[in-house]
Amino acid sequence: MLNRRHLLQGSAALVLGGSAALRVAEAAPFKPNFDKLEHRVTDKTAPEVFFIPAVTPDAMTRVYHALHWKPVGRVGVKLNFEGKGKPYVDPRIIAPVVKEVKRTFLESNTYSTTRDRLKLAEVLGFAAVAPTDIIDDQGTVDLPVKNGYHLKFHRVGSHFQNYDSVISIVRYKLHNLPQLGGTLKNLSITLSPFVGRCNIHSAGRSLTWQESDPETTAESITDAVKGALAARPGRWAFLCAMPAFTPKDNCRGAIDVGNIGVFASLDPVALDAVCTDITLQSAPDKATRDAWIKAHTLTILDKAEKNGVGRRSYRLTILK
Repeated sequence: MLNRRHLLQGSAALVLGGSAALRVAEAAPFKPNFDKLEHRVTDKTAPEVFFIPAVTPDAMTRVYHALHWKPVGRVGVKLNFEGKGKPYVDPRIIAPVVKEVKRTFLESNTYSTTRDRLKLAEVLGFAAVAPTDIIDDQGTVDLPVKNGYHLKFHRVGSHFQNYDSVISIVRYKLHNLPQLGGTLKNLSITLSPFVGRCNIHSAGRSLTWQESDPETTAESITDAVKGALAARPGRWAFLCAMPAFTPKDNCRGAIDVGNIGVFASLDPVALDAVCTDITLQSAPDKATRDAWIKAHTLTILDKAEKNGVGRRSYRLTILK
């Protein structure tokens, strides 16, 4: 059971910190061609991704409602606070959805403490929206992974068991860290405490830090996603904001593509795929695009599909 030490319902004013989600982006020399997104299809069996070309609370609420998803039981909202000055999702954008589902944010300590993580929630403005449960504050639990590439289990915080339905909310970003910054990461690496991350990065070989090669790590990430989805089958929904983002890696030709919009889907792979397709369109040439794919191991999307956690091809429904 949770107690007051593990939940924080703050009243702090919202602070933007490092988030640029509601700031008007400077004009970028890029406009997506939605008709030519690489993996967009018209096949009615493909998963649907809903999209609004605006980064606002109303837009996020509308794409969420377009899912017609009905959570059951206690609802958790899985996101990553990142940190002040880092690219976290703006709490103002997600506040209406989180409050509608009677909300609790789910976060993990990883490299921090419960006290520090709850303080960060207050500083960044999340505490003014909903309470936070640091799910690994009282130990861990292993979610079985069946027929994956490498992992036999996905180790997450024990409080994850207290939630019947989960909404994943991410701020998509490609040019940030080596791993794709999106929904797949939110269900794997950032759902885990440090020991769970060790399990993923070592491809299940160790619960202490051991790095695998990027392709193996990508496969292990999809294994962890498989465990998370299987733990709550049919009870996940996925939301994503794609606001202006200044590239933070060394990829040649990477630009701030400006405020793209918000997305929602019941398929985590499809959601990451459409955001990735949009970002890859901004590459100035094929050589640059191929370099980005290699640098960020974007084969993870194909690996995820082969691992049975979603489909890379998607139908994109643009809401007016």
